[in-house]
Amino acid sequence: MLLLVVTVKGVMIMIVFVFQRVQAASDARRANLDTAVRYYQFLVDTEQEERWAAEKLEEVKVTSVGKDLDAGLKLLKKHEALEAEMQGRWRRCEQICGVGQDLVNQGHPARGEIGAKIKSLMDRWKQLQDAAAIRRTRLEDALEAQQYYADANEAESWMKEKMPLVCSDDYGKDKATAQALLSRHNRLDQDIRAFNGEIKRLGELAVLMTKAASEHNISPAKFLSLPVENGSAENGEQRADVDDGEEEEEVVEVPREVEVEEIVEREMMQDVMETRKIPQVRAMYPYKGQGMAVEKGEVGVMSYQSFVFALYQFECGGDINQELSCIQESFIIF
Repeated sequence: MLLLVVTVKGVMIMIVFVFQRVQAASDARRANLDTAVRYYQFLVDTEQEERWAAEKLEEVKVTSVGKDLDAGLKLLKKHEALEAEMQGRWRRCEQICGVGQDLVNQGHPARGEIGAKIKSLMDRWKQLQDAAAIRRTRLEDALEAQQYYADANEAESWMKEKMPLVCSDDYGKDKATAQALLSRHNRLDQDIRAFNGEIKRLGELAVLMTKAASEHNISPAKFLSLPVENGSAENGEQRADVDDGEEEEEVVEVPREVEVEEIVEREMMQDVMETRKIPQVRAMYPYKGQGMAVEKGEVGVMSYQSFVFALYQFECGGDINQELSCIQESFIIF
């Protein structure tokens, strides 16, 4: 009896031991499968993110900044939407790289490949972020330049509007008109003094824009290039004389509005009244026959062919050579 009890206990101990081994093996396999799933998912995610970053990198490398203020604003809004999308994708990229780093820390057999994938993805993102920052700077500089050109054009238009007033030779014909002109000129003088602040602002902005363009390696002539009255140097580079032998000032080309006459050709349908002379005949003799009757002196409208045919049949006896002579003898055509 005692032997049987000992045998049963031994079997139970063995069963428990084997079960524990099976359970441990199952847990280990589950962990390995989970690691494999995470590894393969990491490969898929890194490939997708790197492909997306490469596509967006090509978008931000474009150099177009818009031909005018409206086009520049549209491009800037489009770039801001891309930056917002980049922020969302960057958080996902960090999560993916975190998964890969966990696999490396756990000693995954492919930890070398995982590390290379992480580095490649981070390098691609670094290129994208740098290119996006450069793109934003260029767009903002372009908008600033376009706004400057718009303000400068408005200032030039304002001065053109005031120029005839300040250059007028009209000083009035009497005291009353002269006093009225003086009052108007005083108001104009106040407007000019007030506008002086706008001119100074444009001058300071031009200096700042020139420095910013030099820092960002952007030429102001890229946005709009017009000829300068004093001529230009070779390759389109214009420079002022050296100030005090030390610094060189760059001449900024200011756009101007130029009126150009353009001839446009187009086709138009138009009703036209045309006056034509219709031949008329006056009978020298009365005539009746073949469905027609003509009194002497009667004026009528008839085609030349009809007269030829009728006279050919009834008066000329079929002689075609006598047609015209018969017509002249019987009718007056005018």
